[in-house]
Amino acid sequence: MFVEDGTGSGYLAKVTNKNRLSVEAISISSQHYVSHTEESAYQASQEIDIAASEQTILLLQNGSTDKDMIVTYIRVHSASAAATNKNAYFSIKIGGTYASGGSAIVPTNVNAGSTNAAVGIFYGDTGIVTAGTFTEIDRNYTANSMQTYNKEGALILKRGQAILITHTGSSDEGVAYARVSFMVAKTI
Repeated sequence: MFVEDGTGSGYLAKVTNKNRLSVEAISISSQHYVSHTEESAYQASQEIDIAASEQTILLLQNGSTDKDMIVTYIRVHSASAAATNKNAYFSIKIGGTYASGGSAIVPTNVNAGSTNAAVGIFYGDTGIVTAGTFTEIDRNYTANSMQTYNKEGALILKRGQAILITHTGSSDEGVAYARVSFMVAKTI
């Protein structure tokens, strides 16, 4: 009995001295795979001047008809006087959609040689109006600090769904930043 490959080319499988099939595997992260093979890994970032209210920093909405937007990493950072903005916090929310306002942004493809562009609605800056209900999935009180969230692809946005990053300030001093890394691919 022989074990051949499925192409009919006559290649036979190798067997180890312990009577096991000899196999080879290469292990890479899904982010690397999607960036390399599909050229569809992106980053979007924005900064705002802090106000003593809730402000949207960044909204990303999946516009693909057949692929998911898979969030892999989020970074938020505030730079302000900790004494005056000590009750400030960032919120990460999902579920609603973009309605109007803000400034259109273009996510950067992190495969430097690729000309692929992310498909969706991408806005930053203050003045973004949303529709529907967003559900908060994370909140962090961050006076003068940086926080990161390694989602490792667990945060998946189907067609039309969005992620929203907001900052709620307790004074009007300082700057808030947000960055989201994501892939656009078929979910495994």
